[in-house]
Amino acid sequence: MDFTDPQPLTQIVAALDARTPIGSLLRTDGWAAMPQALRDSAFFSAGVTQAQFLAQQQQSIRDLLTRARETNAAGESMWQMDRARFVAVLRQMGTALGIPHPDGPRDGGIRERDITDPLSVARLQLVVNTQLELAYGQGQYLTALDEDILNEWPAWELVRITPREAERDWSTRWAEAGGTLPDGRMIALKTDAIWARLSRFGKPHPPFDFNSGMGVEEIDRTTAEDLGLLSMDTAAALRQLVWGGLMSDAEKRSGYKANKPQRLQPIVPPQTASVKGLDAATRTRLIELFGDQVEITDDTARWLPPILRPPKKTRNK
Repeated sequence: MDFTDPQPLTQIVAALDARTPIGSLLRTDGWAAMPQALRDSAFFSAGVTQAQFLAQQQQSIRDLLTRARETNAAGESMWQMDRARFVAVLRQMGTALGIPHPDGPRDGGIRERDITDPLSVARLQLVVNTQLELAYGQGQYLTALDEDILNEWPAWELVRITPREAERDWSTRWAEAGGTLPDGRMIALKTDAIWARLSRFGKPHPPFDFNSGMGVEEIDRTTAEDLGLLSMDTAAALRQLVWGGLMSDAEKRSGYKANKPQRLQPIVPPQTASVKGLDAATRTRLIELFGDQVEITDDTARWLPPILRPPKKTRNK
């Protein structure tokens, strides 16, 4: 996907810039258990503790998205970053930092096909591909929710875009996430909560998992109405759906069924997360996991960028 409209790209880059590099020994499942707002506002990679390494990943992804250019020694203009250079730059930096394998010694070398090894080609390719897919998915989401497009194409269908040797059972996963199968198809309104529940990343847009090969196709208004996804009585739907002023103008004009409300997610992540309801032991666990990278005040948690973290205490000699 290419960004021909600068508006989605501006918002996507702003969202990337708003994330704080957070190092942690947490693996994928451990991060998945974190509050969504904390995950959204962190730039992390499973099992990587070095924030400096993560910051370089973040900057490299930014250079890729913005197509940053540089001038080489011959005076020629060239792309500052591409996928191959991403792997090379991060590999060199990670080696210099001595980034370990989270499971222990590498037995003298990098396990190139091991995606749990932060310095392997397989892992770095997975990182860059996933980060770019998430960014492109955000752009697709923003475009799909444009007022005119949303009115004419109010739903998505989950479809396979790229074949995989071992395909996941997405029909079962769809049902487990609470989705229905109108006419036997995995179709739902774009604002249905099913999309975020379906996603490993908690996002209401593709990709829905690592290397899933799944994407979405637009479903027009007539088909959505025929499948019973849209209310034919728009006025009645609006009276039921306008709760607390949370609906966007586009939602109010689209006539969604009252039993499928979903607040549109902001593209730029919130800088704080509610920890209300977490017991003292869980709050203590957050501090143990992230140390001075996180601050918890009353019922709110937020990441602290390095400049705001308290200075390390030194022992008097």
